[in-house]
Amino acid sequence: MSSSLSFYRTAPQQRVSLDDFTRLGHKRVKLLCQVGARRSSLSRFQPPQHLANEIAEFQELATNTNADLLSHYALRLAFCRVSSGWDWLVTAETKLFSVRLGRLPPYYAVTLLASEGIKYELLNADNPELDVTQQGIYRVPFNEALHLVRFREVVIHDGFCLVPLRKMRVVAVHHFRRCLEEQMQDLRCAVPAQGPELERLTPILDGFVVEARALAGSANSMAKTPGRPKLEIEKIDRVAEKHYPLCMKQLHRKLRENHHLKYDGRVQYRMFLKGAGFSVHECIQFFRSEFIKTIPAAKFDKEYTYHIRHSYGLEGSRKDYTPLDCEQIISGGAPNHGQYHGCPFKHWGRPALQDELRRHGLSLQAAMEITQQASTGNCQGACRAFFDATHLSAASSTQFTLNAMTETESSSLVAPTTTPSPPRDLDTLTISNATAEQLLAILHELRNSVGPSTSCKTIDSRIHPQLICLLLLEVVNNAIAKVMRVPVDKLGQIAP
Repeated sequence: MSSSLSFYRTAPQQRVSLDDFTRLGHKRVKLLCQVGARRSSLSRFQPPQHLANEIAEFQELATNTNADLLSHYALRLAFCRVSSGWDWLVTAETKLFSVRLGRLPPYYAVTLLASEGIKYELLNADNPELDVTQQGIYRVPFNEALHLVRFREVVIHDGFCLVPLRKMRVVAVHHFRRCLEEQMQDLRCAVPAQGPELERLTPILDGFVVEARALAGSANSMAKTPGRPKLEIEKIDRVAEKHYPLCMKQLHRKLRENHHLKYDGRVQYRMFLKGAGFSVHECIQFFRSEFIKTIPAAKFDKEYTYHIRHSYGLEGSRKDYTPLDCEQIISGGAPNHGQYHGCPFKHWGRPALQDELRRHGLSLQAAMEITQQASTGNCQGACRAFFDATHLSAASSTQFTLNAMTETESSSLVAPTTTPSPPRDLDTLTISNATAEQLLAILHELRNSVGPSTSCKTIDSRIHPQLICLLLLEVVNNAIAKVMRVPVDKLGQIAP
């Protein structure tokens, strides 16, 4: 599939039956709706086969170049005739392109752009203007990397963005969208001249549009489905601790601690609560109860209530906003001092993330594996792994909520409190079974326990040597127990 990734500039030339045309068009509609609705559950580098593994009918579009091309153009014909559907198709196809490109090596974005006649100057790594650790920096015009500029992810010099190779995918996605918009415009102008020839296709093309609207509308109304479990304000602390994704745990905890969140954090959290079922009155009540602990109630009513009502479409333009999805949070700006928004798996350093995972009961090995997964860019996969590790059954029925922060068990919002089973560690609890990283962690715990300035000279010479040995062994056992997450009495193998 990777070799077939393109900007779809050349229309299919082969003959095709109406049955195949219809079948492939409907498949692509479903695929695009799935990618849009379940985007938050996909890692940034997972291919469309991830969907195909669950829904076999998508496999053909993921592996067959002709089927992929034909189905793409079938939807172009359908949606170029509908002004309200034009943007949907461009956005959906761009998301699919981004998913497919994201699973390929970083250099493929540059190769693909070059094949489309789009080439950029490659700056040498020894350029004095660049950090010596940077490799593969491309000089991209400012207006072709606006997304990176918006989130301050690139250096700007003389009207050009200095884009590292790993971020060239964003530039490729920009060009794909612009190319598709131009081609849709050209096709829209050409379709009226082909009216008689396309007349017999009209019912089929209309069917694609109707199906897309039905599927997309179903996804957008999921959060409002009657009978769907709803987060209750009285249970929010328990649910936050047990079932929130890590980004929301952080926001909830800091709100409770500081009785305030800065703007980006407020937006991210209140939209999450909206998607979880909070009414506008519950949302105002929740934030008000915390904020008035540090500010007058009148100040909250004057400065904050309006923005909450605006998020629910009750003020201003009266647009009913949807919760931020994972891609928006991950690609958003990193939090500064005193801010707590964003994605911990994207914006936190490895030590801080690993410590936070351990605080939630994960074993050292599990915390290191998830941290490593996040460091490779698979932030959503790391988030899902964290969810699985903190719940009794990773195989339990899940539902992709429009909160889209992560996959969460919809039933968990009203489920009774449960205690996760303890994490699995080494089968034989001896030092010989520890990994190098675990040994380093044990040494770190020993250093914290004993203190960096402790030396043999500080030990009272009047203490019996055997007692000193026992005290040191106790310190060692405690350090090992903390790292390996097992009771001290289980470490009999290393006792004297």
